Amino acid sequence: MNTVHASGDPHRAPLREGRRVRKEHALREQIYAAAWSLFDAGSYEAVTMDSIASAADVARGTLYKHFATKEAFIQERFYRDAVERRESSLAHCRRRRSTAARLRELLRLDGEYAECMRVYVGPYLQHRLATVGSNKAAVERTVFEEIVRGLLEQGCMDGEIRTYPSIAALTEHFVFLRIGTLMRWLGSGDVSIAPYFEQMLDLFLHGVARMEGTAHE
Repeated sequence: MNTVHASGDPHRAPLREGRRVRKEHALREQIYAAAWSLFDAGSYEAVTMDSIASAADVARGTLYKHFATKEAFIQERFYRDAVERRESSLAHCRRRRSTAARLRELLRLDGEYAECMRVYVGPYLQHRLATVGSNKAAVERTVFEEIVRGLLEQGCMDGEIRTYPSIAALTEHFVFLRIGTLMRWLGSGDVSIAPYFEQMLDLFLHGVARMEGTAHE
């Protein structure tokens, strides 16, 4: 004989758990939408976590449970946009014939996005660097790293990319070169990031050793 415990039908537990997860997800989306409505309506700097909690109609504790910092909203936006753009970015890159051309195309697309979101790139970098070595950083980097790693692996199979250091290490170098390049661009005040990404790609592909045939200083 099956015993029904005071807690109720055990088969209903997954249903209750599913409802709880959906409610948490809906609440997170409510907070996220409220924050971005405030960012879009005014200055990012002027928006506070208290004003976000008020706009979302949640307690401060609930807000911090889902988004620990204001910069976390920027990280979430960049991540979501990267996911949305992933297939299109891959399609653009795959049309190019060489590894260098594919990486250049990826950086062109990334640069266009950075220029459109320039006001948020600083907070993004702040959050990004604050989470280096954590699971949050790993999740945020997934899309960009995934594309870069795939392009480098293809380059290795095509004989264009060396196998040492490992593809994983090369991918990590590329990712952090990108972060440094974004920082240089922000500090410069220049409108276009394209020349900075071009310098970065040249450094990644050719290093700093003097090229044969170049003039001595």
